[in-house]
Amino acid sequence: MFSFSKPNNGLQSEDRVQKLNILLKAISRVNQLIVKEKNHTVIFQNMCDYLVSTGLFSLVGVALKVEGSFDVRLVAKAGKSISYFDQVKITWDETPTGMGPARMAIKTRLPQIIQDLTANTKFKTWLEQAKLHDLKSAMVLPLIVNGEVIGVIGVYSPTVNAFGVDEINLLVEISEDIGFGLQSIENEEKLRQSEKRYRALAEAAHDLIYVIDKDFKVEFVNSFTAKHFKQDAVSLVGKPYIDFFSSEAAERHKKNLEKVLVTGEPLYMESEEDLGDKKSFLGSWLCPIFDDKGKPTSVLGISRDISARKLIEIQLQQSEQNYKNLVDLSPDSLFVHGGGKILFVNQTALKMLGADDPKKIIGQPVMNFVHVDSKELVKKRIEDMASGVVAGVPFVEEKFIRLDGTYIDVEVGSVAIIFQGQKAFQVIARDLSARKAMELEKEKYFKEVEKLNEFMVGRELKMKELKKENEALKKKCV
Repeated sequence: MFSFSKPNNGLQSEDRVQKLNILLKAISRVNQLIVKEKNHTVIFQNMCDYLVSTGLFSLVGVALKVEGSFDVRLVAKAGKSISYFDQVKITWDETPTGMGPARMAIKTRLPQIIQDLTANTKFKTWLEQAKLHDLKSAMVLPLIVNGEVIGVIGVYSPTVNAFGVDEINLLVEISEDIGFGLQSIENEEKLRQSEKRYRALAEAAHDLIYVIDKDFKVEFVNSFTAKHFKQDAVSLVGKPYIDFFSSEAAERHKKNLEKVLVTGEPLYMESEEDLGDKKSFLGSWLCPIFDDKGKPTSVLGISRDISARKLIEIQLQQSEQNYKNLVDLSPDSLFVHGGGKILFVNQTALKMLGADDPKKIIGQPVMNFVHVDSKELVKKRIEDMASGVVAGVPFVEEKFIRLDGTYIDVEVGSVAIIFQGQKAFQVIARDLSARKAMELEKEKYFKEVEKLNEFMVGRELKMKELKKENEALKKKCV
């Protein structure tokens, strides 16, 4: 809703229509200029010139807000009274130089119309200079770009009541057209800068970056991609993407691209590819690019050489398999427990506990297999390792309970490890049954030897006594 005084409609209808047509032509010229011209200052200056050339206005100017202050800076002006702008100061604060139509236009975002400058008390700061330059009425319009008032357009006339409804509407239209035009220019520049940054990033990247359209033709590749195919990046544009791969690989790539275009969802995959004269493992992201209606029209691909990582993974898998084979063949019983439960056992451990299937052991509470005589010792050793007091505990003798309820003497050592991403403890247990049996046999043997020794000593003493008795008898006989 605009605030303005009722204009004097004393002009003859034919004369008025003619003047409005002249104003319409000026607006048309401005719109044509906006389409072709990208320089803001050129647009502002030509707009001022076009409006003055209509003969309806004696002065037109454009002033932009100065960032960080309440001042405005004149960037374009035209008309026989342009020296007026050199003689006045216009701001948009609450000082006397800021209490005029420019401030109101900026603050309210609405056009300000003064049909008679001499009768408007808010214009008194500039009235003396307005009289000297024969300015009798004025209209100040906000210049809005991307929702922000960046400045004002001032239009002055040598006659009072110069701004009728039609003039006001046409001038509002021209200010809106310029604002929209500047917004388009600004957005285009932002887009150009964004594309420039994107291309610079793409060119600097040591990844294969490419865009494939819905017909599976190349829209863009960076230099790194072109280098791998030993071609120039420009020469690749427009060529069928799948032509660069074997028939099997091409079919796989086509299915992946189709999936992204149909679902509109990104896709990640890893594959071995022929790149030029060598094979490489690539980790690739395919991301949809949408049009204004939200429909996928092309696919952005980013592929990274992950051959080194794959080699490490293969070596790690081989190492893990070798370790597993070593563990399975180990004559020692190996357990891994964490969170109070058994997580892994090898074949020797299964045999020790009297089980024929790992499922009977894995997942069971570790204390289920510890004899009551050893539980306090085991708890203390686990607590010491869990708290970080020690990384491992030395071998000690304990008692384990087998699945059939019998117990077995073992020698146990343990160390803290990370197993499947969680803190755990690896236990090495050695069956002491054979050693214990040998110790019993040894003890029995020593007891038998001791008995034999006692018998032999006793026999020797008896023989000595008999010998003494025999000698004594011989002396009596003599």
